[in-house]
Amino acid sequence: MKRWLTLIGVVVLLILVTVGLVAYLPPDHRVTFLVDASASGPDFREVADAVGSAARNAGDGDALALRRFGGECDRPDNTVEVVPVGEGQGGRIDEAVRSIEPGGRSTLLSGILAAIDDFDRYYPFRGDKSNRVVVVARNGVEACGKDAAAVRALVEEHSKRVEVRLDFRFVAHRLTEQQVGDLSALAAAVGAPPPRRTGTADELARAVTEPAMPGDLGRRR
Repeated sequence: MKRWLTLIGVVVLLILVTVGLVAYLPPDHRVTFLVDASASGPDFREVADAVGSAARNAGDGDALALRRFGGECDRPDNTVEVVPVGEGQGGRIDEAVRSIEPGGRSTLLSGILAAIDDFDRYYPFRGDKSNRVVVVARNGVEACGKDAAAVRALVEEHSKRVEVRLDFRFVAHRLTEQQVGDLSALAAAVGAPPPRRTGTADELARAVTEPAMPGDLGRRR
């Protein structure tokens, strides 16, 4: 009887250790959705639909987070991590992004710097294969007094201090030629491809969903 109790205890211990190791293994992919929630027309509903759908379609094992930017230039809440990073929370991000009330001015600089800092910690774990920030811009680059060159320099300098390679993807939704040009320069500063330009809800949905599924699945989609 004692031998059986010892055997059962060993099995239970092994199960607990295995569960603990799984819980503390880094995900393959980690993605942050960084959305422009500044005030404008009704197109934020299109952004919410696109991001919510992309989050629900992402892999359950991928770690996802949602951060918004937009507000008053001198306030610390002009960017907020709405949903902290975690696995299996596509539904939570879908609900959260639809509850955002747009307002204020575009504070993309604050949003990007904060998103970079979110990855500058050993826990929550970074992705083992990729770490990506999907930026959805609706009102240009920055409305808080800094020109595009200054924003580009600050972001480039900040990203170099982080001990992880961040893969940025920019989506330019209904931006002017000048705004797209400024965003393109910012993308180049962080080694990202040129922004995906979108003008309809369907184009936006595709542009957000594809980079939110890194690896083979994203390429197939």
